This record gives sequence, C-alpha cells and structure tokens, in this order.
Amino acid sequence: MGLFSNKIKRNKLHPGDHIYTWRRLYTYAHHGIYIGDDTVIHYTSTSMVESSSLETFLDGGNLYRFAYGVSPELFMAKVRGGTCTTNVSDTADEVISRAKYLLAHNGIFGAYSLIDNNCENFSVYCKTGLLDRSTKGHSGQIASLACSSGSSGGGGGQKKWFGSGLVKYTKDRYKSDTSMKTHGVKVAVEDLKNF
Repeated sequence: MGLFSNKIKRNKLHPGDHIYTWRRLYTYAHHGIYIGDDTVIHYTSTSMVESSSLETFLDGGNLYRFAYGVSPELFMAKVRGGTCTTNVSDTADEVISRAKYLLAHNGIFGAYSLIDNNCENFSVYCKTGLLDRSTKGHSGQIASLACSSGSSGGGGGQKKWFGSGLVKYTKDRYKSDTSMKTHGVKVAVEDLKNF
C-alpha cells in the first residue's frame, strides 16, 4: 500500500480482498469484497447484498485495495478516510464465507444507512467479523467527514485548520478507527440477525 494511493492492478487482486472504487469525482467510494472469478459481493443503498462482476462494480472507475493492519503512523499519514484501518483481517476463507453467507441471507446485515450501516461497514465486517453498532458513523469515510467538520476550529481560515485542526482531525480519525478494537464485538455471521 502506498502512502498516497491504494490503487492496484487487477492481476494483483486476491480472493478475500476488500476493494473500493471512487465515485462522483472522488467524493465517496463504493466498497466490496472480491471473492475471485471476477466477482465482487457488495452492499448497496437498497439494503441488498449483491454479487456482480468486477467490471460492473468498478463502473468505469479505478481499482483500490483497502489496507488492514496498518501501523498507527501510516494510518495517521493517510489523510483521506475509508482507505485503511489498524484492525487486522481474518483469513481469506473466513472473509469470503461471511460475504457469501450475507449474500445468501439478504437482509440480515440490516437497513442501509449512509451514516451508520453502509458498504464500507459491510466490507469491514466481512474482513474482521467486528461490529460496533453503538457508535454512529463508524465507517472511515463518515468518521473522516465527522472529524473534519468538528476539527475546523470555527474560523481562523485555512492556515489555522492546517495547524491544530489537522492534528485534531488526524487524532479523531485514529480514535474512531481504534474504538472498534475496544468497543467492537466479534459477531458470527449466523448471529447477525440477533445483534
């Protein structure tokens, strides 16, 4: 994983990878789990888990791999949220099994919510088995948005934000990411409907 980009070539994909592609001029990313054979399982805004070809998933965009188990320093150096986590991934077999189970049992991942339950949350759950439904906006993209709005300092212009605001933003994003380790619960995919 590079410091500035997680972009990869298709021949570098591995079954069980959490992938994403930027949409609408890089304003947000769509996330999914690559299961092999040119197939991606992903969660959509219609609250459905879907299986599609890699080409359909990318929708003309570039391919990126979400990074797991990154160091705190690398996590904080990556200013854009929704691209990596300090949390560690489970094995590829476990990841694919979760994604396929959720595809076969559509609806148990819950209702889609841009803030609380989105495609990034789905993909991170498939990779780690961890859920924290007590914390609002736990996906990296949403946490970044929340942290940036809370870190602007309420005035003082860009110069002030790039000083103390950027430090606060980075610390808040890291705190949000690591809270999954302390507040997240390992939930078997078969038990999701009761969680």
